Amino acid sequence: MFPDSDASYPKVAQFITDWFGQIGIKVTSRSTDSGTLGTAEYLDTSIPLKGQLKYDMVIWGWVGDPDPNSLLQILTTDAISDSSDSQWSNAQYDQLYTQQNEASTADSRKQLMGQMQQLFYDQAPYQILYYDDELHVYRTDKFSNWQTQPTDGGTPFFVNGSINYTTLQLASAASPSPSAAASSDASAGASAGATPVPSGSGSSTGSSGNSMLLILGILLVVIGIGAAVVLSRRRRTAVEDE
Repeated sequence: MFPDSDASYPKVAQFITDWFGQIGIKVTSRSTDSGTLGTAEYLDTSIPLKGQLKYDMVIWGWVGDPDPNSLLQILTTDAISDSSDSQWSNAQYDQLYTQQNEASTADSRKQLMGQMQQLFYDQAPYQILYYDDELHVYRTDKFSNWQTQPTDGGTPFFVNGSINYTTLQLASAASPSPSAAASSDASAGASAGATPVPSGSGSSTGSSGNSMLLILGILLVVIGIGAAVVLSRRRRTAVEDE
């Protein structure tokens, strides 16, 4: 059985049918809607498990969260009738699942998860046929401040928590980019010591300051020349008097 929600599933079913046929096992594939398939998979635990299933195999897929817990719990005994679609039960796996949630460090948790994966691999409740490439599309021209997870090379979707629901804002309300902000800060720093120019003057603070310095320089030169002329005249008058 497989859901009719994905165009790739009928193709996968045909591969599986052919593969089993090569070793003499007849497989009949059947497409159904997701709701019907879910009802067939998530069983009532009050009824003995043996003989409940209406299928031998099912094709479906999972999408995980950044934290592995969302996928690890699917294989626990408690997930049967809730989210387990393999109906697999293993006491050692259940124990390791509890231990990794109580681990004191990331390294010890990773080591416990490795044991869980090995159990899963050895007993094969799933056969992983392929990993989907997902295309995520989002509008940076309409919205800004997207947060990816992981930060480096991550995606803004399927993140751990609701961060993007609290940080997104309209692109028109976005803060200036880091380069623009740096340029603005540099301009402000360069003119911090200059005399402000009245609004509407049409000249910049920098050019106004330069003009004032030029005028003051010319005045000092003129005053200097005038003083030299006066002193020269006084000296000539003193010589003539003598």
